[in-house]
Amino acid sequence: MKEDRVRLALQELFGPQVGIGVTDPRSDNYLLMDSEKEAVARAVPKRLREFSAGRAAGREALSEIGFRRSAIPRSRDRSPVWPAGIVGSISHCDSLCLAAACHIKTWRSIGLDIEGDAPLQKEAWPIILTQQEVQDLKKVPRWRRARRIKALFSIKEAVYKAQYPLTGEICDFHTLSVKVEGNRFEAMFMQDVGSFQAGFVATGGFAEVDRYVISCCMIEAR
Repeated sequence: MKEDRVRLALQELFGPQVGIGVTDPRSDNYLLMDSEKEAVARAVPKRLREFSAGRAAGREALSEIGFRRSAIPRSRDRSPVWPAGIVGSISHCDSLCLAAACHIKTWRSIGLDIEGDAPLQKEAWPIILTQQEVQDLKKVPRWRRARRIKALFSIKEAVYKAQYPLTGEICDFHTLSVKVEGNRFEAMFMQDVGSFQAGFVATGGFAEVDRYVISCCMIEAR
C-alpha cells in the first residue's frame, strides 16, 4: 500500500528515534480531543477532515515514541502545540497526511512536507529558485528538471517548518539555497532569520514515492 511505502521512506529519512504517523485526509473516521475542537469549530467539512487526520497522524507519531492519547491543540499562530519536551511536524496533500515527532534531545526541531508530484507552473520557478539553484539545474537531465524543482520546493517547505518553531519568522524561498546530493540535501540560509545566521546550513532528505514528493529537515540539538 502507498501508506506503507511512504511510512518506510520517512523512517529511512528521519531515522529510528522519530515517530511517524500516516493518515487519510479524506476520511471522516478520525476524532478530535476536546482541546483540539475549538480550532476547527467553524471549519468547512474538508478542512475539518484534514485537521482531524493531521491530529490523528500526530498521535500515531507520538505513540511510537511512548506518548499515549496526547492532545495536539493549535496555537495562536496556527502551529501545532506538541507535548512538553517533544518537537514535531504535520503536513498533508489531497490524499495523504503525515506527521513526525521526537524528543527534543534527539533533534531541536524537525520539519516535514508532502507534495503531489504534479509539476509546478513555470511562472512560479523564479519565486522558488535562487540563481545558484538555476545553475545547478543545468546539470540535471532535462526530463528530470521539473521533478527536481518540485523537490526543491518541498525541501524549502520542510526547512521553513523546522525553523519556524525556533524563530517565529516568516521567510521567502530565496532565503534558502539548496544543494542536493542523492536523496540528501543541505539548505544554506542566505540571510539572518531569527537565531539562524546567514551561512547556517540545515540538513535533511527527500524521497519520491509513488506520486508524492516528501521532504524532512532536522535541526541538531544543542
